[in-house]
Amino acid sequence: MQHTLEQLKAFVAAAEEGSFSGAARRLGRAQSSVSQSVQNLEIDWGVELFDREGRYPELTPQGQELLEEARLLLRRSADLDRRAMAHSGEVEAHLTFVEDELVPLPFVFRILEGFKERFADVDLEIIFASPDEAEAMIRSGRADIGATVFLGGEPDGLSLTRVMDIEFVHCVSPRHPLAAMETVGRTELEAHRQLVLSGRAGSGLVPSEASGIRRWASNSYYVVHQYACEGHGWAVLPRFMIEHDLTAGRLRTLTVPDGSRRLPLQLATRAEPDLGPAGRWLFEALSAARAQDLGQIPFSSVFLMPD
Repeated sequence: MQHTLEQLKAFVAAAEEGSFSGAARRLGRAQSSVSQSVQNLEIDWGVELFDREGRYPELTPQGQELLEEARLLLRRSADLDRRAMAHSGEVEAHLTFVEDELVPLPFVFRILEGFKERFADVDLEIIFASPDEAEAMIRSGRADIGATVFLGGEPDGLSLTRVMDIEFVHCVSPRHPLAAMETVGRTELEAHRQLVLSGRAGSGLVPSEASGIRRWASNSYYVVHQYACEGHGWAVLPRFMIEHDLTAGRLRTLTVPDGSRRLPLQLATRAEPDLGPAGRWLFEALSAARAQDLGQIPFSSVFLMPD
């Protein structure tokens, strides 16, 4: 059986248009050519695809079943053509973006809406990683673009673009003993359990001058966030991540002398990035992000504590 793409297109068009004449107009071919393509397909497959007894051809049960397979083959063929064009240098077929949890996700989601509209056929892989892991992935070429806050200082040998500053604040549950204090010093902080980020980023790199003697650690800021909301200790978290909880009264910021800290959110690529059109668009869209825009984007409910 040697069916051709032209035969499959004729079959699908006739089924969707409800007539061979309609299929001919859609494909820009003569009606006789479309009819012959379908007939040759029926001969090759040994199956009657259409019942031609009535005024308009109707799909047989066998034709109805094979129609979906024909559509699938045509979609696969179109995907293959697009990927071949991508490899020819017009648009990349695949793009990998690595980010850590300090990247404001709602902002990224909004940018990805624009990416999806412009580059629907580009496979986008998004990986969550610690700053150390993100750096290694970019250096090795495993990732094309990274967005992260380098808690330990800016690494050498990468191209870095400062996007915005992330503000970190000390916070606790209103039920926590520290919440009743007007000003909290280092001695008071160290007397209570600290909720910290662990993993390769290192708990010692949490942006706080104080360190709790007792600690609960997680490799996820969102888990630390939840621990804090439940009153298990004090934490230093990005303000954008807890803004909704502050408004809802689930968390309270602590007034800590010299406790406020801002760290830059950086876009990172290799020193000489080899980005195609999709990568360049994503990089430029992320580069244009501004901290003040975060207040206009609601934090998705999937990341919020339940009321």
